Amino acid sequence: MKRTKIRKKSKKDTIVKKLQNQAEKLWIEIINNRDKVCQLCGSKEVLQAHHIFSRKTKGLFLDIANGMLLCRNC
Repeated sequence: MKRTKIRKKSKKDTIVKKLQNQAEKLWIEIINNRDKVCQLCGSKEVLQAHHIFSRKTKGLFLDIANGMLLCRNC
């Protein structure tokens, strides 16, 4: 049976992940402050920041223009 090496996370990987999480939290805060209400129905209940185009689209993950605030129902 072949053994698979388990890659230990490096300090660099951990720092990068932490910075990505901080950047995403800031992105969410900016979208919330900019939009204030659901951009489809105007509701102020249970709001969440969403990406217009997939987060996986290169270069758009933290683009403020690629975000909008939506309520749970929309």
